[in-house]
Amino acid sequence: PKASIDVVLADIQMNGEPRAGIDLLKAIRGRWPELPVILMTAYDPSAVAVDAINAGGASYFLSKPLATELLLNRVKITTEPARLRKALAAF
Repeated sequence: PKASIDVVLADIQMNGEPRAGIDLLKAIRGRWPELPVILMTAYDPSAVAVDAINAGGASYFLSKPLATELLLNRVKITTEPARLRKALAAF
């Protein structure tokens, strides 16, 4: 069976590349524009917010260190619309 991705959680900086998360966001928006993307950063998110908007927009920014409860809540809220669409499509 084909796997389904409900949300992408990515860091702004990955593998030492300061904009890798923005580049990933651009690639995702180009191929799957409706896929929710949550970006996280240990730095001031406002410093990359304009870049993220220009890349197609992130669904949400999280600041590290991550609070587990906040992360779980944000993933649940972000994926809820897709979960409801899938449930309605099953009828």
